[in-house]
Amino acid sequence: MVTAKVQKPPNSVGYSAHNERSRAAFLLDGQAILEKYGVKATTQQIQSVTGVSPSTLYRYFESREVYLSQSFDSVWTPFIENCLERSARYNDELLAMVVPFRMVLNVKQVNRQLAAIIGHNDFNIEWAFAEVGTDWVLHYRSLVEKGLLPNERAEARVLPFVGAAALLVRSAVQGLDPEQANAGFGFA
Repeated sequence: MVTAKVQKPPNSVGYSAHNERSRAAFLLDGQAILEKYGVKATTQQIQSVTGVSPSTLYRYFESREVYLSQSFDSVWTPFIENCLERSARYNDELLAMVVPFRMVLNVKQVNRQLAAIIGHNDFNIEWAFAEVGTDWVLHYRSLVEKGLLPNERAEARVLPFVGAAALLVRSAVQGLDPEQANAGFGFA
């Protein structure tokens, strides 16, 4: 008599760990895709780097755009977190705002892959700054409330600064040396 083997249900812990490892690998591939092809990478270009079909990739990400956006976030967020962590060492709130920006201006020396992604001709640097610009406005307001920065037309001061910052970062990534970038930052 042959007894039927009872199949065990998949180990959900192991399965989700496998999914997370696969997702992390896809995000690393996504960083390489952004560096090489930019944010307008085609499905075929993505497939050539990841080695998987689009349907496999879509098990982990809703769309090509979501995949590329999360791939950018996977390199951008740790970089910004590192910048903020370093700035937190200063007991001066104005320096805490300036230090991360100076580090971003030196991204080409600090994180070449991120610099290549930002420097790609189809990357919209203004989009990245729109993502963090709100935080800068809130931080600027808190400095105004504490009397560390002038209150007069605070919004009119910080928003052009954020725009100038976006252009400075783009210039720094595309060849402006750090001294020129710092001079431009001082002007902004």
